[in-house]
Amino acid sequence: MKNLITILLIIPVLVFGQSKFTDATFADFNKKFKANPIETLKNNASEKLIYVLGNGRSNGYQELLAFYGAFSEKERTFPELTVYQVGNTAVATGVVDHSYFPKNNPSNLSHWVGKFTYTYGFEKGKWLLVSAQHTDFQEPFTKETLNEILAEYKTDSKAFFNKYLASDFRYTNNKGSYQYQKEFLGGTAQSIVATEMLQPVIFKSGDLATVSGVHKTIRTNKDGSQQTSHDAATYTFQRRAGKWMFVASQQTILAAPTAED
Repeated sequence: MKNLITILLIIPVLVFGQSKFTDATFADFNKKFKANPIETLKNNASEKLIYVLGNGRSNGYQELLAFYGAFSEKERTFPELTVYQVGNTAVATGVVDHSYFPKNNPSNLSHWVGKFTYTYGFEKGKWLLVSAQHTDFQEPFTKETLNEILAEYKTDSKAFFNKYLASDFRYTNNKGSYQYQKEFLGGTAQSIVATEMLQPVIFKSGDLATVSGVHKTIRTNKDGSQQTSHDAATYTFQRRAGKWMFVASQQTILAAPTAED
């Protein structure tokens, strides 16, 4: 009788333990998917799977197999993730950031960031992906976005230029002549004590954002002295592959404000 009671106590633990869907379960699924998408779909996806794309179109199981027959993924991360489970159904939702390329042209890399919801069902002892939906996610350009960008500029101007300057970036200086990305990438890092945009006005339309204001920057010179500059500035950013890139800049030097100002 004692052995029978022990067995009856163990059986529910085995059954429900096997069907528990956690963050680790989700991570393991995606690790397998990155290594071999086609094999993972065949082993861990329902043949009735429906995938709704960010543009509203939908693909089925066979279309996904065909897609991954022609494309490979470079990277797939989930900056935000929440997992829910009710019985034999589990839902993972959050933000997905992934890059992929055609197998016959690896240099043609595409990048996409969006909201996702994946639904799984526990069938025949394993979790199967039964539906997936992606929604385009457009990160807004706000004063907080601007302040984060300026903070990176202050911390390491050279790293900032490498990260944010678009390949076709153009800067119009005070003399009316142009400077381009390569001229900034080839320079040395600046010693910036503080930098801020005074009374910024942000205009945004679609994937373009323009910032207008007075850019105040305090730098340390080689002799240890500090120099403060005030420039009337117009900065233009464009969202490319889900990331805000610096595409154009124009500045006009302003006279240093007096105590009366």
